[in-house]
Amino acid sequence: MGIRKTECRKFAEPELCISRNNGLVNSSQIKYIVRTAVKNIGSHRTLLLHFYSVEGYHRGNRKPEYSVFQQKDDFITLYRSENGDKKWKTACLENILVSNNFWLVTYSAFYSRKDTRRVQRFCGDGNVTSEFTALYSLQEAILCKRRKKRQMAKEAIVYGRMMPIPHLPRNFQNWVNKECLPHYIFYKYERTKKPQSGFCTSCVKYVEVNKPRHNIQSVCPRCGKNIQYKADGRAKKVWDRASVSLIQKISSRELVIRIFKITRNAYGCGEIRHHLWESIRVFLRVNENDKCQPDYFYNNYGRGSLTTWKNGLRPRFSYYQYSFDGDCAGYLYCKNLSDTLIGTPWQYSQIEQFYLYDKEPMEILPYLCAYQQLPAIEYLVKLGFYTITQNIVYKSDCAGILNRDGQNPADFLGVAAKDLQLLQKLDINLNQLALYQELMKMGIMADEKLLVWYQANQFRKDLMTSALKYASPGRLMRYIDKQYLRLIGLKTHYGADRYNAVYQVLDEYTDYLKMGEKLSYNFSDRFVLYPKNLNIAHDQAILLFNERKTEICANKIREAFENLARQFGFTQNGMTIIPPKSPDEIVNEGHALHHCVHSYVERIATGECIILFLRHITEPEEPFFTIEIRDNKVAQIRGLENCAPTPEVEKFMQLWDRAQQHKVQTAA
Repeated sequence: MGIRKTECRKFAEPELCISRNNGLVNSSQIKYIVRTAVKNIGSHRTLLLHFYSVEGYHRGNRKPEYSVFQQKDDFITLYRSENGDKKWKTACLENILVSNNFWLVTYSAFYSRKDTRRVQRFCGDGNVTSEFTALYSLQEAILCKRRKKRQMAKEAIVYGRMMPIPHLPRNFQNWVNKECLPHYIFYKYERTKKPQSGFCTSCVKYVEVNKPRHNIQSVCPRCGKNIQYKADGRAKKVWDRASVSLIQKISSRELVIRIFKITRNAYGCGEIRHHLWESIRVFLRVNENDKCQPDYFYNNYGRGSLTTWKNGLRPRFSYYQYSFDGDCAGYLYCKNLSDTLIGTPWQYSQIEQFYLYDKEPMEILPYLCAYQQLPAIEYLVKLGFYTITQNIVYKSDCAGILNRDGQNPADFLGVAAKDLQLLQKLDINLNQLALYQELMKMGIMADEKLLVWYQANQFRKDLMTSALKYASPGRLMRYIDKQYLRLIGLKTHYGADRYNAVYQVLDEYTDYLKMGEKLSYNFSDRFVLYPKNLNIAHDQAILLFNERKTEICANKIREAFENLARQFGFTQNGMTIIPPKSPDEIVNEGHALHHCVHSYVERIATGECIILFLRHITEPEEPFFTIEIRDNKVAQIRGLENCAPTPEVEKFMQLWDRAQQHKVQTAA
């Protein structure tokens, strides 16, 4: 039970009775005068220390600024400000006064020897001579007990969380040593053709080997494990490490994922040292809303009273650097999975089959969480769609590709049932599946060669679909591969390689088809559809397309001239507003005034913005100011070198704006 503050207030404010001629009051070195007393507060013997400010005393304030209530097992301090406000502080006295840039020992003085003896008798153990040192020691000891109590309370929660964890399987460590680390046969090098004696790290036995060679892969003749030969003297020390995952059941709706780390030092024949320790524990439960809730704990390695486990993710120096202790991917122990997962939401998750596909280290938590959200993963794994499952589990974007409401694997993948065999054979990924679905909509049946070719060259889906509108899959593949072999090594004007990969050829071919479509090319002619020299045909199409685009822009600007002149034309005070008649006028305007209106030609032709010219009536052909209109409002007015409008131009634009408003009102 803590100190009762209501009882302490009764003894908190005794006034300081001292003569103004006393040396303590008039010393320039003393900031505080300390008086003490021992009282019985709340049935506890309590030492009171009152700190009176000398500066406050001279201003007429005779009440203590700090009152410390010190008991054997607790303490508290009451702070009284100059305006009379009071605040309780639980920090030790040294920290309170140091925080106010004041050192207690240097600038405080006890009123009498009785005050010092009270502190020494109450706080000291007979060996401490300084009263402040005794007080500090007692408060520090109490703070240590407080910290330990808080720590024990935290650890008790974690300790209770760890209690239901089952024991390790009997053969777990033996499995880790044999299945999760590479193995070697150490032998003593001798120049002989006779069988030699070697030590196998897998079966931990001496075996006879024929013609071993240092660092050569082979098989142990006794246990049949893949091994690597190591010659004593050349391999002085071999060091390996790995991570291992173990899943165990806590309840019917909760699992624990335990991640172990193992290291092995092999110094030669028969001298092998293994070290296995547990690094991470992840409790995974399914809540009332059928959502996964992971709870992370990490091993603090001996720093704790009740348990070495702490809640949260393991601290690491940087998330951009690899941390072996923080790595959650490991080899999965499968021998207990059938018993562990039975009766849980993950009973049919097929995690064992997914892991055994390649037996590579994997993160367990993302798989279990993904299965809870998408139970169709079970069917994907059973059908052999391991790559798509991996894409789903490790957060590849599958929006719009997978049908989460599908009633069977074909519906879920968005394909026909007859297509499953081909897709299963290829173990396709999400990108290949997306292409397959798109080609189905186009009425094109993608075969095995096309899907493999697409994935091997990392093409974009839009390039493939654009090209396959005109070309058949087989001819497209043959044409692109043939063009790549012919064009590889071709340089640009700047000396760089124009084609570094096959996808760049397809990109250029698709570009050629798009421009040819707008130029009305006859793609029914194979000579046009498959140009012999793709680079030359592509460059020619660019020239023709740019000419056609310029012609189209010129026609649109010319057609809009009369409407713009009627809508925005205005003449007043020796100035006039006129619209452009051609792209050349817009380009000349930008060059003459040194601004960027010449880059607006295409946007002007499409109606995205409107450009008007402000000219002097006496010089209608001489560029003066350029006006941009967006949404029937003036967006900007720029003159030579992008200068702002002059006062006369601003006045003219005000008159123009009134005229525009009048036109709108008249039309209405």
